[in-house]
Amino acid sequence: RRSGELCLVACPRSARHVIEEETMASPRVGGLSQELKPADATVQEICDKVRSDVEKKLGQNFAEFTPVNYRTQVVNGTNYFVKVRVGSDQYVHVRTHKSIQGDVTLAAVQDNKSLNDEVEHFA
Repeated sequence: RRSGELCLVACPRSARHVIEEETMASPRVGGLSQELKPADATVQEICDKVRSDVEKKLGQNFAEFTPVNYRTQVVNGTNYFVKVRVGSDQYVHVRTHKSIQGDVTLAAVQDNKSLNDEVEHFA
């Protein structure tokens, strides 16, 4: 095959369907996931690791620090954009980075959020 030539492989219709489904279900590298997911044990663990950094950055100690929902962004590791309940009707949005090696760091935080505020990309 010469450089620049397109190589086509014949495959049964069912195999193409599986490939198309997998491609559509996989998150785009660099893109924020469209699906807002409910927080799970993994997200709770990530939030526990950055809680003291969030409190220090905002100058507050929270009685509660419960993740509600989140979105992810696949980069060199994974960015987690998490809505965290920090009190009665009080929320913050936390952006963390989990490296490929598993190290978790706080990237950014937004305070004065409500339950209805959309979890979006922020720097």
